[in-house]
Amino acid sequence: MSFGRSHRAGSDARSAAVHSVRRATRVALAATGADGSATVQSSTVKSGTYAGQLSETATTGSFAYARRSLGTARTDLRVSGDFDVLQEGASGGNVPFIRLFDPAGTRLVSLYRQNQSGNKVQVGYGGGNFITTGTLALNTWGQLELHVITAGPNTSTVAGL
Repeated sequence: MSFGRSHRAGSDARSAAVHSVRRATRVALAATGADGSATVQSSTVKSGTYAGQLSETATTGSFAYARRSLGTARTDLRVSGDFDVLQEGASGGNVPFIRLFDPAGTRLVSLYRQNQSGNKVQVGYGGGNFITTGTLALNTWGQLELHVITAGPNTSTVAGL
């Protein structure tokens, strides 16, 4: 499995500061395209001195993400991070916080903030998208957690804010 804050290609202008620098040595890959950017900065942080910032624009091919391979598939996985969405994009787009992929690269779960929807945090899995009770206003730090259990008929996905 791998995780990442990832959004590809030309949707809208937005920027998310991700407080994950303390885990930066465990992030195996940060990638950008077109005018997207992935930086470490000190002006917008939840705590400590630095935070990662991922930005993309409406330019075709613009993207930014940080990704780490978790090796073999897991049956019980918990991923969390502190996020601050600085700018909202166009209606219909979203800002992904955490995405989990299987070893073949197929997206299994996505935890995201839907643009122009009253700050609602949603989770997508199993072919559906579900609105959580959580909200994350612009320019507000929130700790998000995704707990996924894949154990046959006892499969569950829990998202928290």
